[in-house]
Amino acid sequence: MTSDAFERGFVLYEAKQYSEALKQFGQSVVDDPHNDSAFAHMALCQFQLGNLTQAEKEARQALNVQADSPFNHYVLSYVLSHDKKRMTEALKHAETAVSLNPYNPDYFSNLSFVHLQLCDWKAALKDAQDGLGLNPEHDLCLVNQGWAFMEMAQYAQAEESLLHALRVDPNAVGAHGALGWLYFRKNNFNQAMRHFKTALRADPTSDWAREGLVAALRARNPWYAALAEAYYMMGTADTRNPLNYTLFFQAMVANWLAQMLLLTATKTIEPIVPHILNFYFRFDPYADGILFPEERKAAEIMGAWYIAAYLITLVLFIFAKMSSFFAPVFFFLYFMPFSAARWLESTGETEKKLILIYCSVVFALGIGAIALSFGGSSGLASTTKAFAPQEYSWILMMAFLALSLLARFLPPKRRKVW
Repeated sequence: MTSDAFERGFVLYEAKQYSEALKQFGQSVVDDPHNDSAFAHMALCQFQLGNLTQAEKEARQALNVQADSPFNHYVLSYVLSHDKKRMTEALKHAETAVSLNPYNPDYFSNLSFVHLQLCDWKAALKDAQDGLGLNPEHDLCLVNQGWAFMEMAQYAQAEESLLHALRVDPNAVGAHGALGWLYFRKNNFNQAMRHFKTALRADPTSDWAREGLVAALRARNPWYAALAEAYYMMGTADTRNPLNYTLFFQAMVANWLAQMLLLTATKTIEPIVPHILNFYFRFDPYADGILFPEERKAAEIMGAWYIAAYLITLVLFIFAKMSSFFAPVFFFLYFMPFSAARWLESTGETEKKLILIYCSVVFALGIGAIALSFGGSSGLASTTKAFAPQEYSWILMMAFLALSLLARFLPPKRRKVW
């Protein structure tokens, strides 16, 4: 028998008032410490509030109270499935939930989601279709089926499944987001943007819908589109199958060629490309408001730097191409942003201070190399001669380049939208 507090909590949870629902479920646990369903719903509330550690704790407490409850296994699997390092355990609990109750399409939907996270497209498709066998209108199973078809490059079936999900629930965030990525892969960027925007209107906190909108906006840049296509080829190649090794290596070559094209277009490579592409948004009326303040700041700084760099480079090519200071100035202009981008991405006061010290050292080396390049050169014709300023300039420049490129490997890694 459920308590009044549990009933109130359930109503509040359905209304998406998760903080208030959590209080009611907590009161229900006080009234009955053996109410495993209350613990499970507390886990779901904590998950929706972004408290994943506490959500896992509550879900495990529900299992401690009732270990043979399929719902408790489902909740724990659902929480764990949003941590890529916990997929094996998430799969175990998802399979247990289905084995304990093979008549609930929600459990098949969850199992399908876990298989999608594990990139097992065939298993994900089977789970989604098993759930649809129980309820042909189950929107989450339709979305998961669409994702599985999409990853298997069966785009017509994927579109049909996702549009079916929208007929069931026109405001389904998952269906709109998945359709956005489907149209993105089909290079229909306007349709992709429409669905990503719809998903964001329904759920403004959806990071993956926002990332999709950013990717669709960027993809209208041909250099970015080439790079995105190469990464997609690498992501879809099944390297476990020896017959597909050729495709994988072809994708690696395509990826390298695309990055070289991007290098030609922007005079840089991966660590700062997102900032440069974001700068293009300043001139795109469809991208108004898409960037967070810190992203807009980084884009403006990088954009202004590179506009100045292009102009200075043009002047150098015209008037001082053969000068001793050309190389140090050129490398300083186009490699200093590597470390600067790392500083712009840093978070926390301590991290920012450490990265600022690192950037200051890199900056000093670059300026030192430029300054020494104006000095004389010994030509190093005789080993008895001491290094002249220009030789020291090259030494400092090599150190500058090494430290600049090191920025790409400094922890913590930041996930970028591609």
